[in-house]
Amino acid sequence: MITSRSDIESVPGFMGWLVDEDAASREAAVEVVDVDGMGCVFSRSITEGQRAEISGFLRSRCAGPRRYALIGSFTMPLAEVSGAHIDAVCDAAHSVKLEETLHRSSLETEVVLTFGARHDAALSQHELNQHEDPDFPFYRWEILDGDGGCLLVQRFTHFIDTGTATSVQWHLDTALKALGSHEFSHAPRFRAKPTLVFHERAAAEARRAQLQAARLTTEILELAEVAAASERRAEIERWQKQWLSRTGHIHVEGVMRPGALSEAGFLGPTERLDAVLREDASTLSSLGITASQLADRLREIVGEAIRRDRSGSDLCYHTIANFRVRIHQYRGFQGCPWSCDDEPEWSSIDFSIENIRTGARLGGPGLIVHLIAEHGFFEGAGTPYRMDPRQAANVLELPGSR
Repeated sequence: MITSRSDIESVPGFMGWLVDEDAASREAAVEVVDVDGMGCVFSRSITEGQRAEISGFLRSRCAGPRRYALIGSFTMPLAEVSGAHIDAVCDAAHSVKLEETLHRSSLETEVVLTFGARHDAALSQHELNQHEDPDFPFYRWEILDGDGGCLLVQRFTHFIDTGTATSVQWHLDTALKALGSHEFSHAPRFRAKPTLVFHERAAAEARRAQLQAARLTTEILELAEVAAASERRAEIERWQKQWLSRTGHIHVEGVMRPGALSEAGFLGPTERLDAVLREDASTLSSLGITASQLADRLREIVGEAIRRDRSGSDLCYHTIANFRVRIHQYRGFQGCPWSCDDEPEWSSIDFSIENIRTGARLGGPGLIVHLIAEHGFFEGAGTPYRMDPRQAANVLELPGSR
């Protein structure tokens, strides 16, 4: 039974993971199993049962959870729309959003001008109305075919948590200014459509009345979504890189050079990975400690500082036992050069530790804790993020460091 990626890699003939690439370009590729262009290749035939199990496993990894969209619809003649109507729609959408909806919930408003068969008139008005407003970048005019013939639709979309009655009123005002002197085959219409996305259908059903109270008709649609393509690709790319690193197909030392995975690099331009690993292992041995012991101590101290930061503490420094610790958070994160699974909470920070008793200090990236624990790697002496194991043991007051 295929229950993990290691099960797939143990199938005889497994060659590696592919990501949107032509499997025929791989030498001796005989079998390909993929989901949306991402999967794995084999150098021999596999059974139908194996193919089904592998496909099922990949789908379980690639497919995102189902979503349920509560969609409201409000339509009335443009001339009859008032500020009270706009407030009611926005208030209802916001009240639902404040409950338990997902971040992709949106509010779309439209002004529909119906030109009938006069397509030239619609095109002329469309060209006249084209402009960009830096304060409202999410609105546009479109020419569509509808029940009344040619339609000119001004559509404005924003997220519910940032959209306000003021921005909807702005949309209404700009549309009224754009009407010109045209005669329309149907009176211009105003539409509002909030779309609120939930994890569970029951949650969407429970919020229906809040939209209906604002005179919106409602429907609930099931969205059989998959995870974003970039996220799915990253998942299987990580598997691929891990396998390639483990089997020696990727030269880890090469990706550690400055300018590869990071601008600073993990090794200096001429440093050798095996030499750095041997020297640091020798230092640890002379101190009578292991890389795991040092990493565990770092994880204990820095981890507590991370937890305090997450709790909303406004202190610049955290006093933990005999140490003063500071965390600096970044927006992005640095991946492991061995392509191990990411720990974003740790790989997006730098930290500094001061031993209060001795005044000795130590600093480094959060990723270094993983690099030490899993690879015995303290980074190269030719890089700015190097952590000297002897200095680290001394600051942390580990046995043998005195």
